[in-house]
Amino acid sequence: MKPISNNKGISPIIATLLLILIAIAAGVIVYAYVVGFIGSSTSNTGGSSAAISIDQLSLTSKTTTFPVVSYLRNLGPASESFNTGFYVKSSTLNDQLAPAISLTASAATVLLTYTLKETAISQVTVTITCTGTSTVSVSMFGINGAATIACPAGGSTTITDNSLTFTNSPSNGNIADFTPGASFPLTTSPTYLAVTFAPGASINVAINQVGQFTLTVVTANASTSATVLSLSAGTTYSFQVTGTDGGTAVASAKSS
Repeated sequence: MKPISNNKGISPIIATLLLILIAIAAGVIVYAYVVGFIGSSTSNTGGSSAAISIDQLSLTSKTTTFPVVSYLRNLGPASESFNTGFYVKSSTLNDQLAPAISLTASAATVLLTYTLKETAISQVTVTITCTGTSTVSVSMFGINGAATIACPAGGSTTITDNSLTFTNSPSNGNIADFTPGASFPLTTSPTYLAVTFAPGASINVAINQVGQFTLTVVTANASTSATVLSLSAGTTYSFQVTGTDGGTAVASAKSS
C-alpha cells in the first residue's frame, strides 16, 4: 500500500491569476522599453539646434600666429552656420572673437590700404596697395597656409578653402567690402583684420564636416586692424562657440 502524500498542487484558479500577472508585468516592461527607444531615436527630429563639438583648440600667447585656432565639427542633424558667436573667457577676460585675416610684412614697415571681398563660393580676395619694399604674407581664416604679395607694386591674391562655404554665394554680400580711411603700417608682427559679415550672413559647415576657424578680437570699427588678443602663457582659458541656430560647444585649453 502506497503512503499518503500531504503535498497539494496549486489551485487552477491561483495558477491562472499568476500567469495573468506575469503577462501584465512583461507587457509593462516591453512597453517601457519600446517607448524609451522610440523617444531617443526621434529626439532630434525637427530640432532647431545642430549638435556641434570642438575637436581641437589651440591658444597661444605668441605674436607670430593667430591667438585662437578652433576646429569645429558639425554633428547634425542639419548644416550649421557661424558668424559672431565666438568668445574666449577667463577670470579676467571675456572677449568676442571673429574669423580674421593675418597680414605680416617680411622686412621694413609697409604702409597698407586694402579691400576685402568675397569673390565666389569659398573664395576671398585681399587686394592691397603698399609702399616700401617688402613681401606681405596673407593668412586667411579657415586656411592651412598663406599666400604672399610683393610690394611696393601691390597686388592681389585669392585663397580657396573647400571646407567652408558662405551663405548665398557668390552674391558678394556675405563679407562686407571695406577700405580704411587712411593707410596703416604693417610690420614683422601680424596685423589682424577681423572679418565683417553682412547682416544675416555666415559661414556654413556641413554635417559631419570640420571647419577650421582662425580667430582674433572684434573691434568696434571693423574697417581698421583688429587689436591683437593678448593671452598669458600657461593660463587656462575657456572657449565658447554658438551657431546661428543656437547649437553651443565649450572647451578649455592652456595657452602656450
